[in-house]
Amino acid sequence: MGINYGVLFEYRLSERWSVATGGIWSKKIYSAIDVEYNGYNADWVDGDCRMWDIPINVYYSFPSRKQFSFYASVGLSSYLMNEENYVYYIESSYGTYDYAMQVKGENNEWFKTLNVSAGMQFRMNKLLSLQFEPTLKAPLAGVGEGEVSLVSLG
Repeated sequence: MGINYGVLFEYRLSERWSVATGGIWSKKIYSAIDVEYNGYNADWVDGDCRMWDIPINVYYSFPSRKQFSFYASVGLSSYLMNEENYVYYIESSYGTYDYAMQVKGENNEWFKTLNVSAGMQFRMNKLLSLQFEPTLKAPLAGVGEGEVSLVSLG
């Protein structure tokens, strides 16, 4: 589990199409097994990163009834990495060794993450609606210092 908060702005291009962008501050927590980094092999790694996620998504709204509407989106995100923390673990016959590493402000990953979502909106009245929008963020390339295949669900 991680933490995300931010602001998105949406501009309606037509009755069915819109585009959204903004800024989301994220803390992502992850782990991986059998990792190679800078010529060294680790049995597993634990990591976290703090970054800005800048998405650009295109939305399509399906024809709907008055209270319920459905929509889908696709887009790309850029990750501006503020801080990355890694702990590499190596198991040997003498025990488990760990190596910690921190990287600050060195990796900006432009348009390397695919965003896909589908949602439903229930209009309660003219001013208030409830939305449910499962989202997948899938890497198009490795991100960060460790070239992590960072998949996120939300």
